[in-house]
Amino acid sequence: MASNAAHRAYPSFTLYGAAKAAVIHFAKGFSNDLLGRKIRANVISPGTTNTPVFDRFVPAEQLEAVKKYWADVMPIGRIGQPSDIGKTAVFLASDDSSFMLGAELLVDGGLSYLSK
Repeated sequence: MASNAAHRAYPSFTLYGAAKAAVIHFAKGFSNDLLGRKIRANVISPGTTNTPVFDRFVPAEQLEAVKKYWADVMPIGRIGQPSDIGKTAVFLASDDSSFMLGAELLVDGGLSYLSK
């Protein structure tokens, strides 16, 4: 798992973004290194997703406002759901993605590449 933060310079997320960019590079390198063993490595880079992490970093009285802010920022008009990421993981684990290796799938509601 990486993050769209590997592609966008969010304030105060420099180290996080750099670490996630490294994860993307690891997938490329591991795919090359493990090619002979027929092991593929791919990466999912989610955007803001509605998980319990919000409860850890956002005060309860601000929670809905923060979620609304992110939904408004997203080109798709909503934040992601865990099932959005899970379905992508199932795809990557299936034979349907057998021709993919070292790839990154941005599952971020269009935030990395589209403007709203």
